Amino acid sequence: MRLPKPHPRRKHLGLLIFSTLLFSQLPVTSLIADDHSKYSESGPRQADEPSVLTEKAILAIQESHFSEAVPYLQRFIDRYPAHPDTLTNTRRLGEALFYSNQFSKVATPLRRYIAAKGEASEADEMRILMAQALIEAKRPSQALAVIVEIIGTSDIEQGRSKLGLPVIRKRVSPPNQINRVSALLIRCHALLELKQFDEATQTWDSANRDFITLDEKTRSRLEAPLLAMQLKLELRECERFPTAKTMSEAQAKDQMERKALCLAKSIQRFQPLLKTGSLGWIEKAAKDIVAGYRHYYVNSSSPPAAPLETGEDKQSAQQLATYQKELATFFLKNFEQRTAETRSFLRAWSAEISENAKTASARLIGEIDALSSHKPKEKAPAESTR
Repeated sequence: MRLPKPHPRRKHLGLLIFSTLLFSQLPVTSLIADDHSKYSESGPRQADEPSVLTEKAILAIQESHFSEAVPYLQRFIDRYPAHPDTLTNTRRLGEALFYSNQFSKVATPLRRYIAAKGEASEADEMRILMAQALIEAKRPSQALAVIVEIIGTSDIEQGRSKLGLPVIRKRVSPPNQINRVSALLIRCHALLELKQFDEATQTWDSANRDFITLDEKTRSRLEAPLLAMQLKLELRECERFPTAKTMSEAQAKDQMERKALCLAKSIQRFQPLLKTGSLGWIEKAAKDIVAGYRHYYVNSSSPPAAPLETGEDKQSAQQLATYQKELATFFLKNFEQRTAETRSFLRAWSAEISENAKTASARLIGEIDALSSHKPKEKAPAESTR
């Protein structure tokens, strides 16, 4: 479950403009003066350099130029480790690295921030961000180890044992409600990446139980990520079908029908998410939906093979090829029908959602339509290991 960006993405400045901004607004002496700064003992500096670096970083972040904020913040931290603003800028650096997709670098600054803040709610917020970065960096087991620092060993001791992770001390104070539910949703995502579907479902159920006890204002903040993770879970369930690479024609048709019905159910989950108007989560869910329908298309175009007969009933290569082609034609026709129904649903819902959500929904309609129109040629995915 990747957290949405707090600002709309904008085009990054070119290297030349970046260099001009960096040096034109800093006095030449800013990099060569004052060898005896009270904040740091290494390298020449000017007294106002900390405030200049911070201002430039904040401006870049406000304009969604996250990668441009990184060198300003890194320079500040390296040169002024004892400055009063260093801890805040350490957090800003972790966030800037995350939102510029430098996921493998996020943990280093955020660990420093978390160590200083302990069990404070702002430290838990950064634990959640770091765990999400670890999932994006394809390190879900490490993400789980971070999440246990929020929700404690009593909730997931058994899961940690299965992963061979050490037991850590129990928290002195519990996390706030928002951070606990958010942490459970991140844990659900990490377990999905580890193909622990049943445990992921149980974790989502725990998050939902906590969610329904919250006040309305708090629920409004968590509704979109909760719905998005529920949709992701159901789409992963749809990926199970067909469950084998070889089966009879009747079995193949039954399995593909179950896959189609599963996707149709998942699409219904998208409607309440659209109504939240939370663009970041809507776009993430839309990507999951497209991936689900792409999986459906690939299975339709490369259906399960017929079981090989022996003796007098053994099929020839030509017979097997003809069977496969005819079955693919049948499934692709069904695929066209199902995707047409999905596009129809999405169009019908447009009257009930915000303009931003309409844009995301229209984009999803176009991507699903492209799966039918362009016939992407991909190898059939490996059968589910769930």
